[in-house]
Amino acid sequence: MKKRGDQGKYFWELRSCVYWQEFEKPKVLYPDIYEHQCLVWDESGFFAANTCYFISTKEKWLTGLLNSAAVEWFYSMVSNRVRGGYLRAFSDYMKQIPIPAASPEKQKPVERLVDRILAAKARDATADVSALEREIDELVYALYALTRKKSNSWRAARSRAAAPPTKPTSRSSRKARPSPPRRRCRCREDRAGDRRNPSPAHPPD
Repeated sequence: MKKRGDQGKYFWELRSCVYWQEFEKPKVLYPDIYEHQCLVWDESGFFAANTCYFISTKEKWLTGLLNSAAVEWFYSMVSNRVRGGYLRAFSDYMKQIPIPAASPEKQKPVERLVDRILAAKARDATADVSALEREIDELVYALYALTRKKSNSWRAARSRAAAPPTKPTSRSSRKARPSPPRRRCRCREDRAGDRRNPSPAHPPD
């Protein structure tokens, strides 16, 4: 144990967090398990615990991009779901999100909308910002060069996913209702390294 290079103050201690300085920098925070995209921008130096991850970045516009309908649809396709339909935010999945090569001029409108949402929520945590979110969705569709038909189909799919499940009205209808296909949960197979905080994803070559 004394020969280990990754040790704390004393040789029998676990190594200290090698990226603790990153907590003090601007970043995008997101939970380990969630139902819909809920990433938040932080400049307060918030220290996240083991059930919250972050992307250290100065690019505030990524908060809007990663919360958009297009990214939510894509992420639901690549991340395994756990019981209850919730998604896991492991870095292996997050790194698969393609980030469009947007110029600063195209990033600015998204960032301004993010600022407006943050300001509205700071004034009133219950403020309705759905109209601003839809504006971000439209900008992101354009960044991915999506057609109107494809963007409409994604928007419809997102609305269906957000709708509460209907409950059967009788026992007979509950029995007749087919069970959805079960997806294997790989939570127990993930290595400890998968729980490290990811960096922003980049578009494939």
